[in-house]
Amino acid sequence: MGARPTSLDFLEVCYLNEELPLSVRLRAAVEAAPYEHPKLTAVSVGYHDGTAFADKLDRAIEASNRAKVIEGQRLTKRKIEQIVEVVAPINSRPVLPESPAPVLDPHPPTPL
Repeated sequence: MGARPTSLDFLEVCYLNEELPLSVRLRAAVEAAPYEHPKLTAVSVGYHDGTAFADKLDRAIEASNRAKVIEGQRLTKRKIEQIVEVVAPINSRPVLPESPAPVLDPHPPTPL
């Protein structure tokens, strides 16, 4: 007796059978894909030096809490006017006209 076909073999037969509806073939291909193609993943390789990950994470959080904070300044009306004077010439460049929207055929061809 020969080798028994697997479920993956069955799915392959289904998605390669052009006589089946496309929806059935697509479903079979989607179900078989994870078993036919490797999934790319990132893997970390390292060594254990006796320090716990939690300790390293705590040190990183503590360091980020010590980071300097840049204090913002409130914009005055005069400062806004100065910014507008600089930006206005940039925004006054001519804008290219929009291309016309495509015309859709109200009577598309019927499939054979």
